[in-house]
Amino acid sequence: VVVATGSLPLVPPLERRQEGAPEVLTAKEALRGERPLGRRLVVLGGGFVGCELAVWFTQQGHEVGLVEVREGLMTTGDVPHPNRIMLLDLLTFHRVGVWTGARLSLLAPEGATIQSADGERLLPCDTLVLATGYRSDRGIWQEVSGAFPEAYLVGDALRPANVQHAVWTAYEAAPRTDGRDVLDQPLGPLASGEAAKPGAQPSATFAATGARVLFALPNGLSAFG
Repeated sequence: VVVATGSLPLVPPLERRQEGAPEVLTAKEALRGERPLGRRLVVLGGGFVGCELAVWFTQQGHEVGLVEVREGLMTTGDVPHPNRIMLLDLLTFHRVGVWTGARLSLLAPEGATIQSADGERLLPCDTLVLATGYRSDRGIWQEVSGAFPEAYLVGDALRPANVQHAVWTAYEAAPRTDGRDVLDQPLGPLASGEAAKPGAQPSATFAATGARVLFALPNGLSAFG
């Protein structure tokens, strides 16, 4: 069984949020347009995702401020050096306001107040966008891992990273038969849509449908989750 359930956004507690304060969206919600964005945005989190968001929203006509608790941008994670340099140049080119070594201290109707070594500063905004990282979604894994002799975590479910990491971990988890690559093997009952035969050992055992995991057993198809 291969579990590739992805990741969930890390949402920090916003303890000092006053009534009527700007709306708060995760990066995913903002990119998918799940709720309207105001003209003035503050992006909280200066990692790879936060910097890309700041550039993108500025290109869409928004006024954007970028706040990062560390002393520099994109200092953690697997950010290729050329990509980091390009994004830093784009932030400068688009005149994105950047504040590093700063924390959000208050979210009030007039905007976001940040605290740094230089003191407090009010950043007027209509929407606060959270780009504060991700955590692995392992809800199904806790049940699956003990029920099967071979169970694998891949992609963000193993460790939140990028597409390259997801592809590589899936490749490492792929079964091998007689020394040949799994891509050279015929599809098993589940993948081909054929019924599983009694006593057959499926060579394709995994499909994810939302919160459900489907897998082929010798006596047919079963669902888990």
